[in-house]
Amino acid sequence: NLMDTNAAFELVKEFSEPAAVVVKHLNPCGCAVDDDICEAYRKAYEGDVVSAFGSIIALNRNVNIELAQTIMESYSRFGKALGAGGFFAEVIIAPAFDQDAVEIIRTLKAWGSRVRLIETGPIDRANIDSSEFDVRGIVGGMLLQKRDMVGWEPDALTYPTKARPTKKQLEDLRIAWLAGKHTK
Repeated sequence: NLMDTNAAFELVKEFSEPAAVVVKHLNPCGCAVDDDICEAYRKAYEGDVVSAFGSIIALNRNVNIELAQTIMESYSRFGKALGAGGFFAEVIIAPAFDQDAVEIIRTLKAWGSRVRLIETGPIDRANIDSSEFDVRGIVGGMLLQKRDMVGWEPDALTYPTKARPTKKQLEDLRIAWLAGKHTK
């Protein structure tokens, strides 16, 4: 779960606007942005309600009462109608948790008493880890590999046709590009 949590947090840090990421087995199964963090979470959860079972949730905004309720009621409010068999999260990682939100998480559902809540503190995009290499332990040794530091660079896009993407299509592409960057 620590590797999943790190993968989720690495992706959610890519966004300056309110964003939510749902990760399972090191891969994003949901990633969304919205002006409203609750809507960003709902969209990320709805990305794959089945894989969200037992997942890691990463948020780049503080968890308040409304967001805590939205997360805890994911299955009944959204997932059941979309074919989920249930829902719980292993970890929720966010900059901070309001005390009332923690109370809701801990008491609203049985699994809430077991979910790990990790506070990162403020996400300062100017101080995002820019170390050049990533080190991973493997059986019999370790891997040292260059980190993918390429973000969204719309000016580098080329268009092989006369058609140009709409603003909405470019926004969708940006989210897909960044999510793809963090897919293992």
